[in-house]
Amino acid sequence: MALIATDYYFVQAGSFGRYDMLCLTLGTTAVWVYLRWRETRLVESLFLAQCLLCAGGLTHFLGIMAFLWFWILVLWKDRSRLRIQHLL
Repeated sequence: MALIATDYYFVQAGSFGRYDMLCLTLGTTAVWVYLRWRETRLVESLFLAQCLLCAGGLTHFLGIMAFLWFWILVLWKDRSRLRIQHLL
C-alpha cells in the first residue's frame, strides 16, 4: 500500500475524485477491521466490516469484488467459529 500511495499516476487518478478509489479504500478498510478484531470481537468486527462494504458497494458497482473477497477470507479464517447470528 505504501508503494501505491507514492505512485504518481495512482495519486493523480485519485485526485479526480473517482469513486472506484473510494470503493477500494472502503473494501480494504473492511478487511483490515475484520482481521484486526476477529479474534476478540467477532460479531463487532463482522458488523463494522459489513457496514464498510455496504458503503463501498453504494459508492461503486465494483464493491461486489471487495464483498466476495471479504467473505472468502471470512470462510477461510473462521469457518468453524461462524454461527447463524454472524451470517444474519
